[in-house]
Amino acid sequence: MSIALHIDSRQMTSLHQHRGELVGRRSPTTYIAMPPDDAEKRLLERARIPYAMCEGSTIVFGRHAEELAPMLHVPRLPVLPGGHLPEDDPVGRQLAAGIFESLMPEPLLRGEMCALTMPLSLSADVESTREWKFFAQLARLKGYEPLAVNVCVAAALDGLGHAGFSGLSLFVDSTASGLSLIHRGESVVEAVVPCGADWIDEHLARKTERLVWDMDGECYVDLDAISRWKKEQSPNLHAPQNDDVQLLAYIYEQLLKDLLARFADACRDCDVVATFRQSSIMLCGGAATTLAGFPQLLADQLRQTPLPMPVSELRSPDEPDFAVVRGGLIRAETESTTLDRKRVA
Repeated sequence: MSIALHIDSRQMTSLHQHRGELVGRRSPTTYIAMPPDDAEKRLLERARIPYAMCEGSTIVFGRHAEELAPMLHVPRLPVLPGGHLPEDDPVGRQLAAGIFESLMPEPLLRGEMCALTMPLSLSADVESTREWKFFAQLARLKGYEPLAVNVCVAAALDGLGHAGFSGLSLFVDSTASGLSLIHRGESVVEAVVPCGADWIDEHLARKTERLVWDMDGECYVDLDAISRWKKEQSPNLHAPQNDDVQLLAYIYEQLLKDLLARFADACRDCDVVATFRQSSIMLCGGAATTLAGFPQLLADQLRQTPLPMPVSELRSPDEPDFAVVRGGLIRAETESTTLDRKRVA
């Protein structure tokens, strides 16, 4: 039984097969810090909400933090800020390990593949990062053999099967945005900008003064308020209905303009790209790409910043929430089959 796990600064997602069916799990990678009052702890205990005590605070994490934060008017803090594992922070590491553990069933046999897709901000030489080493070690302790899979490649394996696993894969995760030219399931050239969904929402929150304070009086941008606003307003990026949506569309435009320009530059430095003359499907993944009007906004930017290869179609994954882990699972199963054949030979 292979498994795939996608690690992001907003949530972790896993997917594996069990008795012939795909089983997916998700957990937010955030926590809240509450005052260490006995009354609040008793309330958590009655509701059977797990918590931990740390440095004079009551810590609640995962989906419970997501549910409690709006009611308590406290900020949800990332376990992996910017996709990075905090240094010299034992509590942060314990929370990351606890969330990881909750998504990982026991393997049927030791040594089964675990495809790990790390945040895009770590895409360059990912296996040398302390984040990869940390989660890879957790996978090995669980009995799996970790396999690094690029996020854009994983998304392409899920959504470009009908095109021979070839085309363009654009993905916006919480930490960064990437665009990769994929050929037969492998990345030929890729560009990454350090601006993702968090960057978009933080810019909008600051410009519109959506702020929240913790129990120590420290101010944070209120990303939960932005999420609620999106659900209530259903903004259309290509036909902004008010000033806030106009601002959001402008932020998206700047991100896409930068990403396309960097990708075009990377293509000019890659001799292999000159052989790709046929038109390509561009797959657009990540929650930030699901807003109404995103395809039209992207099409406008493609006309302004043409790529070396023509784009014939913009497409979204069939199941956006599990696209990356499904692609990771495909890669893990492929690698497992290849290893089994080598052992037999």
